[in-house]
Amino acid sequence: MMGIGSVLSFSLLPAPVAPRLSGALNLYARSAGVLDQLDRDVILLLATHASLALATTEAVTSSNLRDSQLHRAIDSRDVIGQAKGILMSRRGISAGTAFDTLRNASQRLNVKLTEIAEAIVAHPDVLD
Repeated sequence: MMGIGSVLSFSLLPAPVAPRLSGALNLYARSAGVLDQLDRDVILLLATHASLALATTEAVTSSNLRDSQLHRAIDSRDVIGQAKGILMSRRGISAGTAFDTLRNASQRLNVKLTEIAEAIVAHPDVLD
């Protein structure tokens, strides 16, 4: 016989919240009825460990992504602040007006605000 006679399958659940099904651990046997309670216990233990490994991997990946996004946000905030300062100094305008100038340039040119700010920091006379 070349086919599958028995199958044990357990879901891998990296998070306790439904429906976060991310896979399954499967055990196959060629003969019918050969997988017993010990096989069930072993695959359940392996599926539990695999689920914990997936949960840890997901948590670390998610944490790294949040860290990366936070660093980008801080960098963007810093460069926008620098550009506002340059505009305030060169034009004698308030912080709100400087930000409005950046925002309007971003909308008019269809360029991200941070890219406008980076250009001003690199070349302070770009909007003059």
